[in-house]
Amino acid sequence: MIRDARHEDLKELLSIYNDAIINGTASFEEKPLTYTDGEAWLLSHQEDYPMVVYEKEGSVLGYASLSAFGRSVETAYGI
Repeated sequence: MIRDARHEDLKELLSIYNDAIINGTASFEEKPLTYTDGEAWLLSHQEDYPMVVYEKEGSVLGYASLSAFGRSVETAYGI
């Protein structure tokens, strides 16, 4: 089932995302997020940039989210 992400999903979301930070190449993050970082990350996906999860048999198996392109002018232009 696909549904909106909730705060109680955070532990599973961080497990998925932190694995991608450590082993992947599709994130600007340089180190895994802490639980506190994760709370801010999840809150940033409430209004304009939602996050959904794929849940099966009570476990979050994946997620999708929207984000603003780039983090800042400096990132976008390599300043």
